[in-house]
Formats: sequence, structure tokens, C-alpha cells
Amino acid sequence: MLLTIDGPRVIDFGIARALESLADGDLTRPGAMIGSPGFMAPEQVRGERVTTACDVFCLGSVLAYAATGRLPFGAAESGGAHALMFRITQEDPDLTGVPAELAGVVRETWSASIPGDRGASTRKLTIRQGDVGDQVLSLTAEGPLALGATYHCEFTAPLAARPGDGEPVLIGPSTVSVGRPAASCSPGKATELTLLPDGTLRRATTGSGESLIYTRSD
Repeated sequence: MLLTIDGPRVIDFGIARALESLADGDLTRPGAMIGSPGFMAPEQVRGERVTTACDVFCLGSVLAYAATGRLPFGAAESGGAHALMFRITQEDPDLTGVPAELAGVVRETWSASIPGDRGASTRKLTIRQGDVGDQVLSLTAEGPLALGATYHCEFTAPLAARPGDGEPVLIGPSTVSVGRPAASCSPGKATELTLLPDGTLRRATTGSGESLIYTRSD
């Protein structure tokens, strides 16, 4: 991948070409492995069938690498290729240095890449009234991680400023009150909360445009 003046470009489709050359479309044959070890998904390292889930996992690794210049599971030079493959299949990725606003995206990319039915991520958002400085937001997020593990994160955030008529509510930045594992729970930046005409709530990160839509649950 290259970053050009008009955005990122994928310049290597080697595996795509190899796939076209196989009659059965199967790249995972006994004793054969295709891919860059530092970006492989756990099931790819284990020699299981390569699916689109592997591409999603690789995207998370590419994002982490682009942000830090380091591979999230380390390089093959550190203990050799077999040690690297062990870390991919048995250990959690190292997201040290990944910006908080990107770390959540990377984690969700890896969670979404888990093949099979291992559960879905859930979020519970509670908003309270209060004065400036009061803790008015609480958010609980939990879901699957790679290797069958799960995460549970609880965040709280204060009212940053009193909103004017028709203006969004400014809240945060948030802090982590519970984080299991701690590496999977990063405090968020300031957010804007806007109640939409259909009754849903939009939570947008200030200045980035990243947003989530919440629906009410009694």
C-alpha cells in the first residue's frame, strides 16, 4: 500500500492472482502457506481456509502498523517466524502508541474478523442531566476479542459545556472506570450528543466526524 496525494493505493494483488490460477480456489493446502507472517490472521497461520475474515484482520494490522511503524504482533526477527506465528495465535496484539481514536477501530476490525459465531459487540449508553463538570455520560461496551477472549469496558464522562438552544451537548473526554483487559479500553475524546428527529441519539467525536447512532431501549 502506498499513500499518494489523493489517498491510499493498493499496489500488490499477488494473492488475488494466485487465487485465479487455482482450479479449486484453495490456497490453504497441507504444508503450504501464502501471506506476510506479520499480517496473517490466526486461522491463516493455523493453515485453515483463507476467507474474507482474514482480509479484515489484515486491515487492522495494516492500520496499527501505519500508525506506529511497528507490527502489532512483533517482527519475525524477534524470535523467528515460528515465534511470530505463536504470538499471532496465542497472544493479544500490542497497540502501544496507536492513537486512542484509531485503537477502537483497530480492535473492532479484529473482533469483526473472527470467523464463525462468537457473539457480537454490545454498547449501553446512559445520559443524565447535570451541571458543567458533573458525570453525565456512562458507556458500557463488551464483546469478543481474537483467540476467543472478551473485553468489558466502562467509561464515564462529564458535561463539558452547557448547550445553547438547538445546539449539541458537549461531553468528555471520557475516562475508563473499568477495563478488562486494560489494553482494550482506551479513554475517548470529547463528544457531541445530538437528539435526532426520529428519537435516535448521535454521538460524534469532536473534530473527527466519527459517529455512532444509538436507539433507545427501555
